[in-house]
Amino acid sequence: MNEEEVKFCVKGFFEENGFKVEKEFLVSVFSVDLLAVKDGKKFFVECRGDSYLRSHEIHVMIGQTVSKMIRVGSGIHYCLAMPLSLATYLKGFGVEGIKALGLNLLIVLDSGSWKGEVCYLDSGKTIDFLLGLKKGDWSIWYLWLLESRDHPI
Repeated sequence: MNEEEVKFCVKGFFEENGFKVEKEFLVSVFSVDLLAVKDGKKFFVECRGDSYLRSHEIHVMIGQTVSKMIRVGSGIHYCLAMPLSLATYLKGFGVEGIKALGLNLLIVLDSGSWKGEVCYLDSGKTIDFLLGLKKGDWSIWYLWLLESRDHPI
């Protein structure tokens, strides 16, 4: 699933939940892929696809994304959206920075019966997901994601 497919799925997810969504929104000196707004709540979403990234590049990309988001300001829900096949590489990423930022994950299922389904994980469930990946077989997380998915506040 490439980055444009991830953006399409995530944009649809927010719109289905009553959000107004803008693409390529300029914030400070940075641009975020999607800005979703509803009832005064803002979700800044950076989307990534897995069409060309290798494991070590994923860590660099996540670090850059988190660094970019942290400079934007507080009071905003920061989200990183990616397909499940890419999210499995997060098991090698430290969780402290993500925990401090309060990063939310939007994982797009990229295989199986629910292909294209977006699973929103708030910051607490994001940490659970990352810690769980470090402990065992990622394939169990497919069903966990479906059962644990939430909707943006």
